[in-house]
Amino acid sequence: MSTQPQPFGLDLDLDVVETRHHPIADPAACGTCWRLALAGQPTEHPACARRAVLIPAPDAPDYEDLADMTAEQKAALPTRFHTPAWEGNAVPHSWVCAVCWGDGWVTRWPCKTAVQYGDEVFTPEHQAIRAEQDVPALIARVRELEAERALHVGVEPTIAEELAYRSAEIDRLEAENERLRAAWHSAKARARTARERLDLTAHSCERAQEAAEQAQATLDQMPRCRAPHPIVDHARCELIVQHPGWHAAQVGAWPHARFPNTGADSWPVNSQPAPSGPQTPDLTRWASELADDCLEPYDGTLTLDADGKPFVRVHLAFATDADERDREGFTTRLGRAILREL
Repeated sequence: MSTQPQPFGLDLDLDVVETRHHPIADPAACGTCWRLALAGQPTEHPACARRAVLIPAPDAPDYEDLADMTAEQKAALPTRFHTPAWEGNAVPHSWVCAVCWGDGWVTRWPCKTAVQYGDEVFTPEHQAIRAEQDVPALIARVRELEAERALHVGVEPTIAEELAYRSAEIDRLEAENERLRAAWHSAKARARTARERLDLTAHSCERAQEAAEQAQATLDQMPRCRAPHPIVDHARCELIVQHPGWHAAQVGAWPHARFPNTGADSWPVNSQPAPSGPQTPDLTRWASELADDCLEPYDGTLTLDADGKPFVRVHLAFATDADERDREGFTTRLGRAILREL
């Protein structure tokens, strides 16, 4: 048998064609190629491969589907569908193209497509058998998908609502993202401002520390008061003329003195042992230094109290129109004058 494909113009052996027009190969054929075809593998002999030329493709559309197709749809079908079909109702009987023929016209096989593409029109036997085995599973899967689709018929509004909800959720998340981004930028700006203020405060603290150290150095260089009168450490001496400088406790000076503002006319002095005998301060000189419109003549004496401490007793007579401020001010100045005299 020739290995070259025979031209389509030759007459067909109708008996052979009718015998082999089924998807299963003849059991009397080549056993090797038969087993290979059943295993879904290519046949070994070219002659056995050409035995599949008249095996119709398992996925080829049937007559009803072809009748509903337009010419453009038929032209788009695969070439392997243009197989010969036996028309026994026609007079005379003939072979027609399974795709190109229809009601009202007859297209004898081989058709134009079969003549143009030759052996590509036919399906090899091993592929036809494999397709025949796969088609039932594919059809079952298609029916399963159609049944599943039928369950969702009429729920399109629910799907639309779900899409709308997801779209709204996406918009909400985007808005939240923008809000968080703005808050992050704001917090970053506030942190930068706080850091600048902290740096400025630290610089101000350093300047203040330098100023304090400079002031302390200046105070340390100033002369200190060494007068033997009651003093308070590190307190400015009020007797500017007689005692310029700063107080410092020295040997022979009186310890700290305290003058309570009790409104009384006496100032106790916690001091050294009392002088021997009463002493009379120069009240006339005090009066000349502390003269005030609110003051009337007064006198004073220096005596010892019950504990043997010096005690200055001053008798004051204020004018009737003197207010409390005048009384306290004069009393303070008088006390300082007494201490200076002592």
